[in-house]
Amino acid sequence: MKRITYCQLFLFSLAALVGRAGDQGHAIPTNAIVATPAFIAKLADELQTNSPALHAAAARVDSARAGVRAVRRWEDPEATFGVLAAEAMRRKDDGDLLVGVEQKLPLFGKPAANLHVAEAALATQTADADSRFQLLRLELAKQVFRVALADHFASASHEDRALAESGLKIAESRLQSGVGSQSEVLRLQNELASRREDVRAQAASRDQERRTLNRLMGREIDSPWPRFDLPDPAPEIPFTGRVRDLVLKNEARLKVMRHETGQARAEAERTRRQRRPDIAVGIEGRQFSGEPVPLEAMVTVRVSLPWFNGDKYRRDIERDEARVRATEMDVADYERFAVTEAARVLTEATNARRRALLHRDEILPRARRALEASTLNWANGQGMLLDVTEARRMLIESRRTYAEAVAMQYQALAELALCCGVGELEALQMLAPIPVNSTNSPALP
Repeated sequence: MKRITYCQLFLFSLAALVGRAGDQGHAIPTNAIVATPAFIAKLADELQTNSPALHAAAARVDSARAGVRAVRRWEDPEATFGVLAAEAMRRKDDGDLLVGVEQKLPLFGKPAANLHVAEAALATQTADADSRFQLLRLELAKQVFRVALADHFASASHEDRALAESGLKIAESRLQSGVGSQSEVLRLQNELASRREDVRAQAASRDQERRTLNRLMGREIDSPWPRFDLPDPAPEIPFTGRVRDLVLKNEARLKVMRHETGQARAEAERTRRQRRPDIAVGIEGRQFSGEPVPLEAMVTVRVSLPWFNGDKYRRDIERDEARVRATEMDVADYERFAVTEAARVLTEATNARRRALLHRDEILPRARRALEASTLNWANGQGMLLDVTEARRMLIESRRTYAEAVAMQYQALAELALCCGVGELEALQMLAPIPVNSTNSPALP
C-alpha cells in the first residue's frame, strides 16, 4: 500500500512536470509575463530612452543637422587696409591710406554643392542612428527570449528535482518491502544530488541573463524582473517575393549604405565644381590722411586660375568617382547578402517551429505516457529502474528541446524583422499566409 502511495506521489509530480508542455503547448503561470512581441515593443521604448549608445547616435544626428544649417552661401567678405610711406608731397597727391573690401561671389553652384554634401551627411547619420536602434532592439528581443528560456530551464530543474525525490522515496519503499535493492537507492541518491546541483546552476544562469538584460535596458545591474514565459510557436512565414521586396527596400544597414552612396556622389559633384574659378568683386579707396575727402575709388574683380592645376583636379575627381563606384558595388553585394540572410533566418524559424510542434504534439505526450508506464511497472516490481531512468531522460530532453525550439524561432523572427525593416515582431504577421480556417490556425502572440 505504501508503495502505491509513493507511486501516486510520483505520478502527481510527473503531471505537474509535463503540464507545462503537454498536448496544448506551454502553460502560462499566473505570476509570469509572456515574452510576446507587444511586451518587447514596450521594452524597446524604454531602451530608446535609456540607451547611451542611442543618445550618442542622436547627438551625431544633431551635429549633422547643425552642419546643414552652418553651410554658407556667401563667404566672409575680406577687408583691406594699407598705409603709404613716402614724402609728404607724394602722399598728398596719391593718398597715404588704402581702404578696401572684397566679396567672393556664390557662382557655379559651389555653395549648393556644399549644401548637398551636408544634407547627404545628415541623411546618412539619421539612417545610421535608426540602424543602431534596430540592432539594439534585435539584441533586446533575443535577450528577452534568452531570459525566458533560462526561466523555463530553472523551473524545469526544480520540477526534475521533485521527480527525483519522489523516485528516491519509491526506491526506499521498495527496499523496505524487500522487492527493491540498495543499488537502486544509491543510484537515485546520486541522481537527486545531480538534480540539486542543476537547480543551483540554472538559477545562476538565470540571474546572469537578467544582468545582461539590465545592461541592455540601461538599468541597474541587479534590477529585479518578473518571471518570463515563452509564448506558443508563431505561425510559419514562407520566403516569398514580398519578403524579398521588403528586405531590398527597408533593411536597416542597406539604407545606411545607400545614403553613403548618395553622400559620395554629392562629394564627387562638389569636387567637380571646384575646378571652376572663384570670382570676387571689391572696391578700394585712396585717401590722404590730412584731408577727409577720398582722392579716388576703384572697383576690382579677382579671378582664380584653376587651369594651372587641371591635372590635380582631374585626379581629385577620379578619386571621388572611384569612391562612388565602390559604394555602389558594396550596396549591390549587400543586397544579395541581405536577401540570402532573410532566407536563412526564415529557414531557421521554420525548422525551429516544426521541431517545437513535433515535440509538443507528439514526442512529449508519448514520453509522458512512457514514464508513467515504466514507473508503475517498476513500483509494482514488474519493470526495471533503467527503463524509468531512460523514460525520464527522454521527457526532460523533449521539454528542453521544445523550449529551445520556441526561443530559436522567435529569435530568428526578430532577425527577420530587422532584415525586412518592419521593426516590431508584430508587423511580421502580415507576412504569414492567410489560413483557410482562421479559428483553428495559430496567431502570432
